[in-house]
Amino acid sequence: MARIELSLPRLRILDRYLIREFLIGYGIAVGVVLGLRVTLDLFAQFDEFVEQGEGTGSETVSRVLMSILSYYGPRLFEYFRDFSGMIIMAAAAFSLVRMKRDNEFVAILASGVSLKRVMAPILAMGLVFNGLMIADQELLLPRIADRLALEIDDVNGIRSMPLPLLNDGDDYVFTAELFEAEYQRLVNLYVIMRLDGDYAGEILAPQAVWVSQDEENDEGYWSLHEGVQIIEGKSHELTRFPTTLSPRRLLLQRHSNFKSLLDSRQLRQLLNEGDLRQSDYQVTLNELYFRFTDPIINMLMLLLALPLLVSRDLRGQGRSSLLLALAGPVSCFVFTFACKLMVVEWWDPMLAAWLPIIVFSPLALLALDNLKT
Repeated sequence: MARIELSLPRLRILDRYLIREFLIGYGIAVGVVLGLRVTLDLFAQFDEFVEQGEGTGSETVSRVLMSILSYYGPRLFEYFRDFSGMIIMAAAAFSLVRMKRDNEFVAILASGVSLKRVMAPILAMGLVFNGLMIADQELLLPRIADRLALEIDDVNGIRSMPLPLLNDGDDYVFTAELFEAEYQRLVNLYVIMRLDGDYAGEILAPQAVWVSQDEENDEGYWSLHEGVQIIEGKSHELTRFPTTLSPRRLLLQRHSNFKSLLDSRQLRQLLNEGDLRQSDYQVTLNELYFRFTDPIINMLMLLLALPLLVSRDLRGQGRSSLLLALAGPVSCFVFTFACKLMVVEWWDPMLAAWLPIIVFSPLALLALDNLKT
């Protein structure tokens, strides 16, 4: 019986060379983009870090450096998610502009290889690193979300704060004098119970400690010490208070955009809980739609840049080619960022997520069609 062997097509020498050049450019782009992002933020926040360095001499410097590393270390993964599309495009620019400057495209064209064929390995690597961005968003960021929710004052483990009025999904509004995140404890808990929006009672407890039943899904209850439930003027002893607002959720809500730290399953769960205001519901829905369109937009930015980066019509120096090639992707990045911010009640979140693709896809196809190969 004859054996049927299946084998993947081998990479050509040119493919391996282009992939190697792209990986080198990608390493450079990651260092430049993330380093610039951290540096700009550090300039604005440096005084806050200095205040954390109690001590004298080298001890102060050591504590400041440790605070900076503890604060920005986890945030590198968040910055990578935010700028993944620009990093991929910059990596392609670094590698291809150098090849054009060294006239390597002349040799490639002389061998009968189309410039569109040159773009294929770069596009393939773009898909790979888009997959890495998705893994970062869906698998890694939700696991370190509590670290990302910390403020500069909290990097040394000091995480006590007053708790404002918060809603959960069961018609409860509760607040606390102090939330001690390190011990998962609330001090002087006060809960307002509602029924169809009207006052239905209240719960008081001098102390409440979180008891986790399912850590992965943030399920559990607050164990009340000397807890009292008051309904229609009558007091009853209450020992537990089940709610969706776990200590982790309370910490995340300190983050200015904590919904972006959740995975898609958690976002859908948040939408289904039904306790979001209309504006918050729109923001959450917008975030969920962009989870699907962001990888497409990243590839679109790459397609906008590649035709100009490999074009034979750009006979100037590499710097002018790079600047011209950056104009389209940067415009797409800024337009996408504006669409993420423009979330109001009359603005359709699905339209906001797909609008960058609708606007820039024809431009990418036009640039690709006009490429002389």
